[in-house]
Amino acid sequence: MFKSIWGKYDYSRIRAVKGIAETNELWVLIDLSREPNSFYITPLSWIRNDIYEAYMDYLQKHGGHRPQNDESTHHAISVKRITDWKDAWGMMGLSL
Repeated sequence: MFKSIWGKYDYSRIRAVKGIAETNELWVLIDLSREPNSFYITPLSWIRNDIYEAYMDYLQKHGGHRPQNDESTHHAISVKRITDWKDAWGMMGLSL
């Protein structure tokens, strides 16, 4: 889990949906809990689909509801879910 403001996301703002079309947009997630900081560069479509599927799995495990607050729109992304995207600077046309 990210230990920064990047660790939890407002699910309603990113409008995660299954099967979103590919775009040139990327997310750069920064893990500030490690020195040096770690960077994960993901395509927008991939992260949206990942969040959608994780959120649906979570709801299924809890009877279709968030266990403490059905109104909550936050979603945590663990580092293990995005490990394959670590230092993927090539997504931005960079090689570092």
